[in-house]
Amino acid sequence: MNIDYQQITYCIILFILIIFALNIVYCTYKQGIGPTPSSRKVKKYLSRILPDKVNGDIVELGCGWGGLIPLLKKKYPKYKIYAYEQTILPFICSYLFHGGYVIRKDFFNVNLDSAGLIVCYLCRKEMEKIAIDVFPYLQENCWLVTHTFELPGYSPELKIFADDLYKTPIYLYKKCKATF
Repeated sequence: MNIDYQQITYCIILFILIIFALNIVYCTYKQGIGPTPSSRKVKKYLSRILPDKVNGDIVELGCGWGGLIPLLKKKYPKYKIYAYEQTILPFICSYLFHGGYVIRKDFFNVNLDSAGLIVCYLCRKEMEKIAIDVFPYLQENCWLVTHTFELPGYSPELKIFADDLYKTPIYLYKKCKATF
């Protein structure tokens, strides 16, 4: 009896790819959005809107495939950078390319007290949760940069539009001291 190890290897690889694909489909269904990378033009405009001075760590919520990590590393070489991703395949890819910057964890269960800048590209539903469960509790003067979907209930410090097909809006928010 001859065992075709090449065919067995192909079957194992196919099985793993199917598991990864099902994970992406499941997480897309659960989270309401799949891991969608930011376009090159949006990244160019993001780099323009990112603040030069940050008082704390740099955090990316939902880093997906890790496309913004090189931009953040270049802009903030002396800062600690944390990038969170929950979906397994994008996490593995991000981790392989960017190593210790990427953490597989639900960012809603992360302590963001040390964050000086938060960067995210999340769907409307997630931005609503950020507006209620995250932004009000950030440290004073923490920046939040997002694109496509705004932070409901808050006025951005700055809003620009990328020179792409969709004129993608990019928002810069600053957590200010609460006044009552």
